[in-house]
Amino acid sequence: MSATGVFVPPALIFPRKKMNPLLYKGAPNGTLPLVSNTGYMNSHLFIDWLKHFVKHAKPSAEDPVMLIADNHTSHFSLLAVLFCRENHIIFLTLPPHASHVLQQLDKCFFPPLKALYSSEAEKWLVQNPGKVTLAPLDKNCIVAVAPEEHEVSPSTSQIYVSIQLIVPLLRHEQRGAKRKRKSKIMTSSPFKNLLEKNEKDKVELEEAKANRARKKNKKMGTN
Repeated sequence: MSATGVFVPPALIFPRKKMNPLLYKGAPNGTLPLVSNTGYMNSHLFIDWLKHFVKHAKPSAEDPVMLIADNHTSHFSLLAVLFCRENHIIFLTLPPHASHVLQQLDKCFFPPLKALYSSEAEKWLVQNPGKVTLAPLDKNCIVAVAPEEHEVSPSTSQIYVSIQLIVPLLRHEQRGAKRKRKSKIMTSSPFKNLLEKNEKDKVELEEAKANRARKKNKKMGTN
């Protein structure tokens, strides 16, 4: 976005391996769809964005363009610097740890954009029931999820849920078997009694073993 309010079409980065056109359906005309493993910018995607920028900003030797970017590592690769030189782009990066003062977009552009995006997203959710809806969980609720690509009927995307059936998983179940935890964290009341009972039985078993050992030692000492 320029100081006069002129901006190039946005680039959308999705954390995927392959792009799905449905993800940017309805995006502004000229939107550049990108994918990366993390969903964040990298040096390769930045070159793609620079080409996108040149296409719309049209810098030239007679009319060069200044591009101001933050100090992210993806922005100052050798390929990016050479590309800017060859395409009449004066590339300026802001010093680190100064974004709260110097980054004009963070101060003036992104806050209202986030607020308006949230407002429009809420309107879309209300006006498009059966696709993706979010609602507070009452005693009984309907959780609607996005239909699959080859789903025949959108009604099958609605799942009737009772709030009593929604129970958080124990942490060791959420993380799988990658790590063995020394202790189980009781995060949900349906499991609390069971865990307490198991712990109590374990203590009683240890006490019984200790008592048998003491009796055995005492008997051996008497003999």
